[in-house]
Amino acid sequence: MLRAAQTGAVFHLWWHPHNFGVNQKENLKNLEIILQYYEDLRKAHDLQSLTMKEVCELYDQEAYR
Repeated sequence: MLRAAQTGAVFHLWWHPHNFGVNQKENLKNLEIILQYYEDLRKAHDLQSLTMKEVCELYDQEAYR
């Protein structure tokens, strides 16, 4: 995530709600840590959070320039 923030690359965090079914408390705490780290990187490096659709649209725009 740090490298993506520093270089403008894409970092894909892939998870599904069912991944939190077991050890829910621990997994939600881990997610909270990840989201706080994202917030720190957003402030320091202007890291953006995009949906997969938004990423595709962004790349489509760049391809036609």
